[in-house]
Amino acid sequence: MSALTMAALAPAVDVVDALTAKFPHLPAGYIAVSTVYPDRVELSFHYSLSDFETWRQALRLAPGAVDIHAQGHGASRSWCLQAEGSFAGVGVRLVGYDALPEGLVVDDAARLVVDE
Repeated sequence: MSALTMAALAPAVDVVDALTAKFPHLPAGYIAVSTVYPDRVELSFHYSLSDFETWRQALRLAPGAVDIHAQGHGASRSWCLQAEGSFAGVGVRLVGYDALPEGLVVDDAARLVVDE
């Protein structure tokens, strides 16, 4: 496979500009455009699932389209939410992370585990 040029990333970069213009009031996140997925923009939100939810609603991604799972081990376990859609013909992937509340225990399928 030949190396991609910057021109191949132009549609995704243009979508970042379009998202900024359409939603200047929304929270900023980590933005990734890469040669691995040149036709996709990834917006990641660390430490606040509400930022993820704000963007999910703005992009009109269905609540049922959100994949929710826990990741990590021990005290470092956290929620990870992911949803995919598109904007202006380019894929958009939202990712949200947040620490599990202290004392909350979930299994690997992100199901609440109740100690009896």
